[in-house]
Formats: sequence, structure tokens, C-alpha cells
Amino acid sequence: MSRLLTITVSIIVLSLVSCSKKKSVEDMLKDESKITENADINIKLSELKTKLSSAKDDFERSEIHGQISEIQLEKGDILSSRKSATEAVKFYPQSAFAHYTLGKSLLLEGRLSEAETELNSAVSIDQKHAPSWYELGNLNYIRKNYTNAVTMYQRAVSLNQNFYEAYNNLGSTYYTLKKGKESEQAFLKVQSIKSDFAPLYKNMGLLYERVLNDKVKAAASYKEYLKRRPNAPERAAVKFWIKALEK
Repeated sequence: MSRLLTITVSIIVLSLVSCSKKKSVEDMLKDESKITENADINIKLSELKTKLSSAKDDFERSEIHGQISEIQLEKGDILSSRKSATEAVKFYPQSAFAHYTLGKSLLLEGRLSEAETELNSAVSIDQKHAPSWYELGNLNYIRKNYTNAVTMYQRAVSLNQNFYEAYNNLGSTYYTLKKGKESEQAFLKVQSIKSDFAPLYKNMGLLYERVLNDKVKAAASYKEYLKRRPNAPERAAVKFWIKALEK
């Protein structure tokens, strides 16, 4: 199986056979943290729905529906997110944010043509809306229009120089195009903005191993990935890669 870089919109899930084990204290704490996080999300949703009932105009209703859509995406409820985003567009079609939230939901559903229409509407309303350019980059990556994806990610980071997700996906796209130095530059930019972004180090490992042919940096990057994500589902494979590189 090829080791693919993670583009944010396209998450690769490795299904591993689960043995019957008692949960560690760390796992139980993570479960408890997740329960707390979900409770906080539900509280936010409840507050926004209450706020919606007292919204003073259609613009405010649109903004609230857009915020609800984004929170529903956090929960992984893509269908509800799309419905809320559709309401946002209905109440205020001149809102770039509304079209962006709808486009993002449609993209995650795999409805690419509809997503493209909404995201293009967003940037036609507000050409400085960096998140919309980012999602257009993701859309083009999915379509394997890599040159166009680079252009969209570059537009996103030109508007928001701290947009580490866009730099990460820009680096991943350059990797796909076998442009090693450009990919490294983008990944190093991610590191300077958000050094604790764990997927970065796996991406850098792949770059150094497969494109730049630097075994030392590849192994070091994989080790950093495991340091920051010790319970990564693919940790056994990453350890094997390290061992192979250090032979």
C-alpha cells in the first residue's frame, strides 16, 4: 500500500484489527476528553439555535446558520451541516461565508460540481476569503488538477500567511508533482507556524525518503511524528519505515 500524504479534505483511514485489550489510563482520559468536547459542542449548538430565534435580520440569521453548519461539521454531521449552510445562503445570498460553508459541506459529500459553484460564488463576492481559496485547492487536488490546486493554495496563503493547513496541502501537492524543494519549503513554513502539527512530520518523512533521498532527515521526521502522535494507528508501519531507513 502506498504511503499517501494527508490532504485535509481527504482523510485516509487505516482499519486495523482490534485485539480485546483493557484501555490504558491515557485512552480513558482521551475518551473522557472527547465526551467533554462533544458536550461543549452541543452547548454551542444550543446557544446558537437560541440566538437564531432572536436574530434581528436576515444577515444575522445567515451568519448564525453558517456558524451552526461549521460546528455540525466538527461533529462529523455533514448532512446537517449542508442543510444549515443552505439556510445561510437562502437568508443572505450575498454572503461569502454562507457560500463557503455550503461549498465545504458539498465537497465533503463528494458533490464536486456543486461545491465548485458555491466556492466560486464565495470568492466572487469576496476575493480575499482565504478559506474558500483553500477549499478550491482541495477540490482541484481531488480532481487531480494539481497545477490548479497549487494556484488556489498559493492564493489562500497570500491572503493569510498563518494558514498552516493550506501550506501543508501546498507541500503535499508539490510532493505529488515531485517538486521536492518547493514541497520542503511549504512544509518548513508549516513548522514555523505550528510546530505541534503532527501530520506534518509524517509528510516531511515521506518527502525526504521518496523525493529528496535523505534517509537521515526522513528517519528523524518519522521519529518526530511518533513522538507527537505515539498512538497513531499506523505507528507499527512507521516504526518499520524507520528501521528500514537506519539499516
